[in-house]
Amino acid sequence: MKKKQIKGIDGIRALAIIGVTAFHFFPDLFKGGYMGVCLFFIVTGFLLMQQEKEKFSILSFYKKRIKRIYPSLLFVLAITLSVYFLVDPSLLDGMKPEVLSILLGYNNIWQMIQNADYFTRILNASCFTSLWFLSMEMQIYLIWPFIYSGIQFLIKKINQQTTIYVVAFLTLLSGIWMMACLPQGITRVYYGLDTRIFSLLMGVILALYVKQHPKKGNKVQGIVFSFVFVLLYLFICLTMDGEKNWVYMGIMWLVSLLFTFFLYFVIQPSYKIYKWLENPVLKCIGKLSYEIYLWQYPVLFLCQKLHFSYISIQLFILLILSIFTYVILHQKEKMKLLIIYCVSFSISGYGLIQSKDKKEDIEELKTQMETNKEQMIKENKTISSADIVMVGDSVLLGSYDEIKNVYPDSLIDAEVSRHMGQEKEALMQFETNGQLKDIVVIAMGTNGLIYDFLAIDVLDYLKDKQVYWINNYCPNLSWQDTNNAYLEELAKQYSNLHIIDWYTQASQHPEYLSSDGIHPNQQGAKVFAELIQQAIEGEKS
Repeated sequence: MKKKQIKGIDGIRALAIIGVTAFHFFPDLFKGGYMGVCLFFIVTGFLLMQQEKEKFSILSFYKKRIKRIYPSLLFVLAITLSVYFLVDPSLLDGMKPEVLSILLGYNNIWQMIQNADYFTRILNASCFTSLWFLSMEMQIYLIWPFIYSGIQFLIKKINQQTTIYVVAFLTLLSGIWMMACLPQGITRVYYGLDTRIFSLLMGVILALYVKQHPKKGNKVQGIVFSFVFVLLYLFICLTMDGEKNWVYMGIMWLVSLLFTFFLYFVIQPSYKIYKWLENPVLKCIGKLSYEIYLWQYPVLFLCQKLHFSYISIQLFILLILSIFTYVILHQKEKMKLLIIYCVSFSISGYGLIQSKDKKEDIEELKTQMETNKEQMIKENKTISSADIVMVGDSVLLGSYDEIKNVYPDSLIDAEVSRHMGQEKEALMQFETNGQLKDIVVIAMGTNGLIYDFLAIDVLDYLKDKQVYWINNYCPNLSWQDTNNAYLEELAKQYSNLHIIDWYTQASQHPEYLSSDGIHPNQQGAKVFAELIQQAIEGEKS
């Protein structure tokens, strides 16, 4: 017997995927759109608890989840890898362990490990980055029979109300655990199932609670609740910057609670909220939400590689691919699907077999940076005064030798994985030592956004110096264009600020870059150093 569809659920999924899509395509504007993931988790918990009966079959449960997850996942993986291999075989380099982590459902853990090491993270920028969420869902499905059995045991031995209190306590505990793990880094709490499970448990609580506590309302109240929620959801999507620690100090937990309350009112028929969520557009987007989610990063990543920046067309391609995937996987005639699978699996499989491991590249980059760092520290000790001071991240550090060939008496302070705001400490140390003179070169922005308050702070600090800021080339990282556009705006505000255009050189000459596509190789480092010299000498003349 077919289970009754809960009205409004597809609309809820649509709101969630719209937020996530907005975050991926417009990260600077919808910086909190990732919160849509919390809404997905809540819906998952609610539906799992709502739909399961007392006679629970583990094998039947796993079979249904496999049929739901893998056909679309395999389809998207195979086609993506095939297209990437045909466009540029090097795009598949280093992807074998990532693909394995996706298929076996531990990609979130794999990404935590990658982000623990700067060089691995930079070299493994990927078109499948967003699939951490799918792996977390797979882990939830894996442990759900045990969670469900535990809940049923408590209900039988005690009662349903007390069981709700127990699950609520675990929900609170997960939120507290997220705060406790925050010192380990945002990556740890963002990708950890143990720190994110509170959203799922809130959905479970809702499913347990709603059966015993139906709520009466009216259409007017439903309209008010809907209007308030949409405004709050928009506010969340516009303001909740995931790079801020405070988001993980109870705020994400509270946002999940807000989403749970909204879902509660949606499933109450008397409020009629489900009606606007059942409109054809939202219902269609909701049904396509899984396919939209799977295709987002592959489309974005490839468009970035091809320097195709028309977002409206990217979104159109995303929609067409999602519809195509959904239709072909749900049609009764399977011959076309079988042909696509055979061709794409053959190409993608061959591409992965031929792809190179990036471990050697990672170790080579590490060694180069460590050698340059040792040399920089040693040589800085021998220089008491310099006309030119440079501070920056690993892009500057990687070019150290060539810069010293051009400016042997310059003072350089560069660090791997240095974020905006950390350069000022180095500048202050130079000033304390009496080494901060008239010319300062800054190479920052590879590792994250150049926040306005931090940039203004350092430029105000250097207001009596001539500042040369090298713009960014990191095509697989979302903040590249934002940073470069902001630097141009800053140059209009500060007459002493001059932009050195490394982006144009690097984007037009891939032969200047090492295998990660970001750090200059020896040839690129020479050009990098020459650009600095041209900018400084040109300004002097």
